[in-house]
Amino acid sequence: MTTARDVALSVLTAVQTKNAYSNIAMQHALSRAAMDDRDAGLATEIVFGALQYQNVIDYALSGVSSRKIHTLDATVLNLLRLSVYQLAFLDRVPAHAVVHEAVELAKRHCPRAQGFVNGILRKLTPDVRDDFAKWCNQGGVSDDALRPLSLAEQSLALAHPEWLVRAWEEAYGLRATIAICRANNRKPALCLRVNRLRMTQDALIELLRANGMVARPGVAPGSVVVERGFDPRREPAFRDGLCTVQDASSMLAALVLDPKPGQRVLDACAAPGGKATHLAELMENVGDLVACDIHANKLTLIQSACKRLGITCVQTIAGDANAIADTEEPFDAVLLDAPCSGLGVLRRRPEIKWRKMPAQVESLAQSQLQLLHNVSRAVKPGGVLVYSTCTIMPQENQQIVEQFVLENELFCIEPIGNSIGDAALAYMNPAGWLQVLPHYFDSDGFFIAKLRRLQ
Repeated sequence: MTTARDVALSVLTAVQTKNAYSNIAMQHALSRAAMDDRDAGLATEIVFGALQYQNVIDYALSGVSSRKIHTLDATVLNLLRLSVYQLAFLDRVPAHAVVHEAVELAKRHCPRAQGFVNGILRKLTPDVRDDFAKWCNQGGVSDDALRPLSLAEQSLALAHPEWLVRAWEEAYGLRATIAICRANNRKPALCLRVNRLRMTQDALIELLRANGMVARPGVAPGSVVVERGFDPRREPAFRDGLCTVQDASSMLAALVLDPKPGQRVLDACAAPGGKATHLAELMENVGDLVACDIHANKLTLIQSACKRLGITCVQTIAGDANAIADTEEPFDAVLLDAPCSGLGVLRRRPEIKWRKMPAQVESLAQSQLQLLHNVSRAVKPGGVLVYSTCTIMPQENQQIVEQFVLENELFCIEPIGNSIGDAALAYMNPAGWLQVLPHYFDSDGFFIAKLRRLQ
């Protein structure tokens, strides 16, 4: 029988050895495993917790292991990581039970390491585990107490790599950096976008509550936050196309573009289709919406979403967004949700913070600027171009937009209108762009800028 810890171990190992994304690997693992909701929830919590606090867990393991952590077999290391996470954070599971389960896991997956696993975990005494948990808790270390710590100590206390803590402190200040990191380490709530072609936000909330769920309006117009009880795999409201799963920050991009019925619209990097279907709903399913993606195999995701939501105005094409202006007629409105570092979605994909390095961010920034220039040629005179990313790195965001308008006199930054709602609009920069940080609304970090073609 496959247990929650078996699933967690397989996912963590796939993330480390195959560069899998944790959320996708978890979905696949749960779809193959026959387990109830409670065990599925435990597996999910262990995976995301072990990844969120990976540097702190490795630091604790290094203190009791005679072997270098990075030299351990991936299965052994991840078995230890998931066990330490349980010891430190899941106080409802007795320590002796965690150690016993770890040894049983070792018997099944790495039998030669049984004694090593048992010895390491038993060296982590209850006092050490208590100190470890207190150090990493959301309120365990105050802002004032963090300020005089070294960068390495701040990295451990915030469970983020040193280079990110430094970069965000330079960009936003230490207090905001602490808030960003703590928000990243919290479990995200599920956010839905109502399909306005079929019902209203209020009607969706009423329906979900009638079905026993805790639902409330989200920060983005048309968004609904579900605190518990919603499983897209089983929920009729999702299956029947009344809503789709999308973070509120992500919804803002389509709302800023604000397409109108009958317009010709382009989503230049469209897969898996969340923003494309949102644009179509805003257009009332009337007009011509081209959803382009370089990965042809991902177009089926867009097509499937359109079918479920009853959308017929979307045409999917496979191709490089850099060349779209050379193959298509100009558009009234273009959304470029550019490929980025993803450092705004660490609540959902915590492994990203341990994978990305500064050089990768700089390389992405160069590609993003070139992509923005190329896609801009697809915009009609007087048309609108929205540039967005799911990162909070300035060099991928406002610096790209500022450099673009310096180099392209046909475009100017246009202030974001009130289509995004008052709560989000309050954070608009005086220059006109919007940088949502994760702690603003307990949503993903997201950047959005609206550009107008002058002629």
